[in-house]
Amino acid sequence: MIDAAGWATWVHPVLTVAAGYLVLGITGFGSALIIVPLLAWHWPLPEVVALVLLMDAPASALLGGLNLKQVDRAELRRLLPGMAVGIAAGLFIADALPPRWPLAALGVYVAVVGLQALRVQAAGGAPRVWPAPWAPLAGGLAG
Repeated sequence: MIDAAGWATWVHPVLTVAAGYLVLGITGFGSALIIVPLLAWHWPLPEVVALVLLMDAPASALLGGLNLKQVDRAELRRLLPGMAVGIAAGLFIADALPPRWPLAALGVYVAVVGLQALRVQAAGGAPRVWPAPWAPLAGGLAG
């Protein structure tokens, strides 16, 4: 049986994961952008990323399966090669660098995404669209 102190240590991770998947359910993306930085405060980044990948794959498959008729297969074929290259590059870079550098890169990435979102809201316009080859590569690399 878990005592009160044991329960308290799980409140932050459980609420973080719940918030991340609430965002995923509403927007269709973004769970890792919420879960990884918040859990990385308490747990080592490689373990957090592995955990999120294990949770995100089935969650994204479920979300995509529920909305299969709305999936644009032509867009998916354009995105998958860049995503594969980005994921492979991310795995290589994460393995080659000391652990503090991926954590610093994650912090910079989250800060840039947050600042872009604030800038778009302040300007009142639509976000700028990246050229197709770069967006999936950057997404795969960040993942």
